[in-house]
Amino acid sequence: MTGPAQRSGARTCLVVGLAAAIPLSMAAAVGRLDPFVILAAMVVGMLAFVAMRPGSDVVTILTLALVAQMAIPNRLVFTPLGSAGSIGQLFGMALAGLWAGSQIVAGTNARQRWTPLRVAVFALVAANLLSMAAAQLRPLSMVEARAADRGLLITLSMVGVCMLAADGIPNRERLDTLLRRLVMAGGGVAALGLLAFVGGPDIASSISIPGLGVLGEAYVDTRSSFTRVNATMAHAIEFSVVLAMILPLAIHYALFAKSNRDRWWMLAALIAAAIPMSLSRSGVVGVAVVALMLIPSWPARLRSHAYWLGAGYLVIMRLLFPGLLGTIKALFLNVGVDPSINSRTQDYDYVGSFVSETPIFGRGFGTFIPSIYDFLDNQYLVTLIEVGVVGLVALVMLFVTGLSVARGVRHRAADEETRNLGQSLAAGIAVAAINSATFDFLGFSTARFVLLILLGCAGALWSIDRESRSSESLEWHDPDVPTTGSAEYAPSNPDDHPAYATST
Repeated sequence: MTGPAQRSGARTCLVVGLAAAIPLSMAAAVGRLDPFVILAAMVVGMLAFVAMRPGSDVVTILTLALVAQMAIPNRLVFTPLGSAGSIGQLFGMALAGLWAGSQIVAGTNARQRWTPLRVAVFALVAANLLSMAAAQLRPLSMVEARAADRGLLITLSMVGVCMLAADGIPNRERLDTLLRRLVMAGGGVAALGLLAFVGGPDIASSISIPGLGVLGEAYVDTRSSFTRVNATMAHAIEFSVVLAMILPLAIHYALFAKSNRDRWWMLAALIAAAIPMSLSRSGVVGVAVVALMLIPSWPARLRSHAYWLGAGYLVIMRLLFPGLLGTIKALFLNVGVDPSINSRTQDYDYVGSFVSETPIFGRGFGTFIPSIYDFLDNQYLVTLIEVGVVGLVALVMLFVTGLSVARGVRHRAADEETRNLGQSLAAGIAVAAINSATFDFLGFSTARFVLLILLGCAGALWSIDRESRSSESLEWHDPDVPTTGSAEYAPSNPDDHPAYATST
C-alpha cells in the first residue's frame, strides 16, 4: 500500500468512512442504530489514515491489530457487542473491509488468484453463513439471535485477519517483520505471566481503558499451591496454547538471527519458561507438538543440542520453581480421577442429542451458548453442534490446508531459512489443531487471532516462495551453473548452514 494507487484507495476509503459516519451518527442519535457501528467506522477510518502514511503497508496495519489484541486484556470489551467487542475483534472487522477494498481498488498489490488457503477460508465462511441461514428456520430466542449476530462479526474478523495477511504481505522481508513482532508480543505476554507467577504485580488485571467495559469476572484459579497465570488473556489454557503456538517462531528467529541473536534466544527462553506457569495440560501438549514437529526436521547436530537444552530446561525449572513440574506431572498421571477430564469424556453423549436435531448445517454459528447449555472443552464438538457436519469438515480442511501450505514451503524452498520457517509455521498451526480437541479454541479471541495470523503468513510465504521460484525460472542462466533453486546448489549436509553451526 505504498504506491500512489494504494494511497488513493486509502483516501477513498477514508472519505467514504467519514461521509458514512454523518448519517450513521444521526441514526444512532435517534436510536435506530447500535453505537458500535460508529466505533467500527472510526476504526476503519484510523486504519485508512495509517495506510495513507508513507512507508505504511499491510504489515503496519496488522501490527496495530496485533498489539491491540495482545496488549489489551480480553476482559475489556465494547459492551454492546459482548464477547465480540474486544478492540482486537473490532480491528479484525475493519481489516475485513480493507481486504475487500483491496480486491476492488485498481492497482492494489493483493494477490488475486484462488490459492489453497483462500479456498479453505471461504469454505469455512460459507459453512458458517449456511448454518446461520439454517438457524432462521427454527425459533430463536433473543439471546440466541444476538449470539448469531456476534458469530457473523467473528466470521468477518476471521476473513479480515487471515486474508489480509495472506494476500497483502508483499515480500519476505515484511513477512519476517510481522512474525518477529508476533514473537516480541508473545515475549511481552510471557513476561507479564512470569511476573504475576513469582508474586509480582498483576499488571494485566489493573489495566482499564475509558469506554470499555469489563466482561465477566476476573480469572482466578489455582492448582496445588500455585496460581495459574493468564496475563492479558481470558484463561490460563489460552495463555499456554498461544505461547506454544508462538514458540516455534521464537526458536526460528533465534536460530537465523543475523544480529542480536542473544535477544531472540532470551525471548524464546522466556516464552518456554512461562508456558508451564499456566499449569495446563494443553500447554504441555502444545510444547510436545512443537518438539515433534521441529526436532526431527533439524540436522543431527542441532537435534543433539536440542536434547541437551531440553534436559537443562527441566533441571532449571525444577530448581527455580520447586513443585511446579511435579504438579504438571500429576495432571497427566491422575487423568482418571480428574473432574475436568471426566467432564470432557461425558460431553460426547451430551452432544449427540444436539447433533441429531440439525446434523448437516447445525444450530447456527455462535448460538451454542455455554451459560444456557453447557461448557464444551472441544472446538470440534462445538463446531459439530453449531455448524454441523459441513462446518466440521470445513474446519478440519482449514487446518489441513494451513499445514499443507506451510509444509509445502518446507519441501520446495531452496534455502534452509525459508524451509525452517515453513516448518515453524506448520508447528504453530499444528498446536492449534491438536488443542482444538482440548478446549473451545475459536471462542478465545487471542488464540483465534494468532491462529489466523499464522495461517495468513503461511499463505503469504507459500505465494512469495512460489512467485520467487517462478521469476527465477523465467530468467536466463548458464546451464553449466546451478541455480539457487536446484538440488545441485543446495548444501548436501544441512549441518553446513551457519545458523545450525553457531546456534548454541
